[in-house]
Amino acid sequence: MTQLRMALLTDFTGIGRCSATVDIPILASLKIESCLAPTAILSAHTGFSTYYMQDFSPYFSSYVKAWQENHETFSGIMTGFMGSATQIDLAYDFIQAFPTSFVMVDPVMGDNGKLYDTYNPVMCKKMRSLVSLSTIITPNVTEACVLAAYPYDPFIASNKEKMNELITCLAKLGPNNIVITGIEKGNAIGNCIYQKGNPLQWVWRTKENPSRSGTGDVFSAVLGGMLLRGTTIEKAVGKAADFVATALCATDKLGIHSNYGLAIEEVLETLW
Repeated sequence: MTQLRMALLTDFTGIGRCSATVDIPILASLKIESCLAPTAILSAHTGFSTYYMQDFSPYFSSYVKAWQENHETFSGIMTGFMGSATQIDLAYDFIQAFPTSFVMVDPVMGDNGKLYDTYNPVMCKKMRSLVSLSTIITPNVTEACVLAAYPYDPFIASNKEKMNELITCLAKLGPNNIVITGIEKGNAIGNCIYQKGNPLQWVWRTKENPSRSGTGDVFSAVLGGMLLRGTTIEKAVGKAADFVATALCATDKLGIHSNYGLAIEEVLETLW
């Protein structure tokens, strides 16, 4: 037997429970080895009033070259936050250098109809190119609309025709599997699943708690890990949604500030 191995192309943030600091323990709980290729190193995520950030782009190629010289291989690749156009280019080159049948791109670009301050049109164009190499993408509604060059509609879940149009535009970029996350409808929050050749599917859960920093990263880590283990996409999305809900409840009981993310340590055992 060979242990599953996931290459993580994302930032390492010391405080705030996001990106690699949630990916690694979640994947470990799913018995998957994590191999981090950091895009940036932050003392805390950008939601804090003060933080230090070091762009790792100047060192990334040398870091990865050492992996190539050691003939490393991976069962899958997951990409997360990219802080510059250069980082997206480096991720693109990495995916081509380490062929694998599982590439999940989480295009962390914006939310609530707006791009993050770090994003610009050049990065959006390059992210579309990165998506073309993926086997699955996990955008929220804002990111899906930006990638597809489709008008943003916060109530798109209520319009079947618009949702089909959006998915069609995204599929043309290349991925055969798409999960649009965090779709709100009344007191419910859902995820829309597209699998090439199949009708759209929905996974809904009751929205009982406000979202927190890093919630999307936790969802993507569980989803990516479950899929790499061979779980169907419907079950993997459901498991990820349930884990996030469980972690939210545990975190609220502890009274942890939203900047500090989800207290996943309290509920990791629920992944099995």
